[in-house]
This record gives sequence, C-alpha cells and structure tokens, in this order.
Amino acid sequence: MQSYRSCFLRLILSSLILSSVSFLAAASAAEAQHSPPVDQIVAELTQGNQRFIAGHPRHPHCGPDDVRKNAREGQHPQVAVLACADSRVPPEILFDKGIGDLFSIRVAGNVANEDEIASIEYAVAHLHVPLILVLGHTQCGAVTAVVEDEELDDNLKHLTAHIREAVHATQKSHPELRGAGLVAAAVEVNVRESIAGMLRNSELIRQQAEAGKVKVEGAIYDLESGKVRWMKAPGR
Repeated sequence: MQSYRSCFLRLILSSLILSSVSFLAAASAAEAQHSPPVDQIVAELTQGNQRFIAGHPRHPHCGPDDVRKNAREGQHPQVAVLACADSRVPPEILFDKGIGDLFSIRVAGNVANEDEIASIEYAVAHLHVPLILVLGHTQCGAVTAVVEDEELDDNLKHLTAHIREAVHATQKSHPELRGAGLVAAAVEVNVRESIAGMLRNSELIRQQAEAGKVKVEGAIYDLESGKVRWMKAPGR
C-alpha cells in the first residue's frame, strides 16, 4: 500500500511539473509572438520608412476594425518612440505604422526629462516593449534656439536644459562648427544625451537594458528626404 501511494504521488508530481513546464513554454511562446527580435523590429521600421519615402505606404492597422480590436484586446506596441513634437515628424506616418504599433512620446527637442522617462518606464514595465527609440531630426527648432542663444521663457529654459548640455558638448569637441553645421552635429549629440540621461536616471530601464530585455537605439529623421538614419549603437 505504501509503495502504491508513493508511486501515485510521484505520478501526480510529475504531471504537475510537466504541466508547469508546458504552461511556461506556452507563455514564453505567446510573449515571443508579441515581441519579435529587436533586429526584426528595426528592419520592419526601416522597410516602413522606405515605403514612406517611395510614396507607397500601406497604412497598416488604420481602419475601424483596428480601432475596435485595440480597444477590446488592449495595446501591444513593439516600440516606445521618444520623438520631437515638431509637426513634421509624426512617427506612425514616417515609419508607415498604424494604431497600436508605436508607443509615442513627443516633446520639443526629444528631451528625456522626468515625465518622458516615466512614460517610457510604463511602456517597458507594463507593455513590455523590447525596443526604445530616441528619434531626433534635422533642423530641430529647439536645438537651433539653443545654438543661436535665443531668449527663452522659463518653461522653455527648463525644457532645453539638457539640449544646452548637448550643444556645449558639441562645441567643445568641434570648436570649428558654426551655424547649421553646429545644429546638425548637436542634434545627434542631443539624441545620445537623451539616451544616456534615460539610462542614468531610470533604474528600471537601465536594469532591463543590462539584462538584455530592452534595447535603446537612436536615429535621425531628415526633414528634406524623409529618411530615417539609424545611429550606431553598442551591440548592433
């Protein structure tokens, strides 16, 4: 009797273990379906941008059925995009994406202050986005205002504080640059500064990045050509 009970208990335990393994595997598979590899996501964004440039966008996920589906099933964006508020830089359009595809945070100068970082933390912790993209753009008005030392109101001074750091860093490393050349270089440095500030000031994002669960990339959008140029990031 004792032997029979032991065998029975072992059988139940084995079944429970197998069920748990199957459940975890299914959960991992489901998560993988929602989160393809980052390189694949970058490739899809690049392809969407190429369609936009060519004038042949597909406008995916933009119909009333997509609206209702996202309302019913919730959002599952693959990318959190920190972009400039400039009206000429709408991420969904220039990447040929639709409703629910991108978690967009837009602010003048694509700066990473407290509110912007908190929004990205939400995307990482609750929506499990595997990619964060900081998207700068050419001829950025916020960067230009700092370069030309324009008189700014108090709120704009606060918003552009990090941009000023980026401009000063650019001037220090490239003292020969002036005008449009300085703006162009500072735009790229500003993207890198936003990434560095995000990782420095968010323990959550930093830990997820170090664990390989999220990748942070930078890119520059060209207002004249419509092309997005990806900046080289460590490990890519």
